[in-house]
Amino acid sequence: MCFININITNRNGTLEDDALVSQTFWVALDILLLIVIISGNTLTISAMRKCRRLYSLISNKFVASLAVSDLLVGLTIPYHTAFYLNDTLCKNKVLCLSRFVLIVLGCCASICNLISIALDRYIAILYPFHYCRLMNQRMVSIMIVGGWITAIIIATIPTYWNDWDMAIVCEIDEVLTDNYILMVVLMVMGSFSVCWLPFIAVSCARVLGLRTEGSSLVYKIAFSMAMANSCMNPIIYAWKNSDFKEQFIQLVCCQPHHPNSVQPHISLTIMEH
Repeated sequence: MCFININITNRNGTLEDDALVSQTFWVALDILLLIVIISGNTLTISAMRKCRRLYSLISNKFVASLAVSDLLVGLTIPYHTAFYLNDTLCKNKVLCLSRFVLIVLGCCASICNLISIALDRYIAILYPFHYCRLMNQRMVSIMIVGGWITAIIIATIPTYWNDWDMAIVCEIDEVLTDNYILMVVLMVMGSFSVCWLPFIAVSCARVLGLRTEGSSLVYKIAFSMAMANSCMNPIIYAWKNSDFKEQFIQLVCCQPHHPNSVQPHISLTIMEH
């Protein structure tokens, strides 16, 4: 009997150690994502605030909105991580719903901004001579505000349409050369697909009731990949631009700002050749 008790004690101790290691890993990963997302998007926003010429470009207004939405995603990660550290938070309906409202708001706003950027590039490439008339300040404002309103509507759906059950874990159940344009499109679609498809697949599987012993681990991995997309966007949409690079260097190195350092571009694109 003593031998059995010793075995049970050792087994429980091993399980607790494994749980602690797993928890530490996911918290460390979330902290890393938090640092990269906030620092990258803060640099992008700061560069635009420091150099008005960057923000004056029509296309870069979408980049600014995208940076804000990605920054929001980063700021909500600690709130999401708190549920991994404290299981009792899942028992509170308001906290549980708020968790996903905040996450979905940032992610949906990011997706809407990506769609706006894609539409902006489509018009610039197909109708270069009519671009200034079609994509004026009023149209850009409508697209950006409309995207955020859409994100807010989608994000708040769980607050008035949910099937709350305290016994269920709080998780989701339900103009350039052609070659360069192709490369940018592939980068955008590739990073978005790689980051978001696993999370969408896992969410659909949960809606259909497909659960296994490792489904919680798969969900955490898929969620982290989706959040990582907010790390990629500044690199794809801003950091490849030499004007942004110059402003980043000035910000990081605390160099004085030169008003004429950013030269005007004839190109209507947000990224250089």
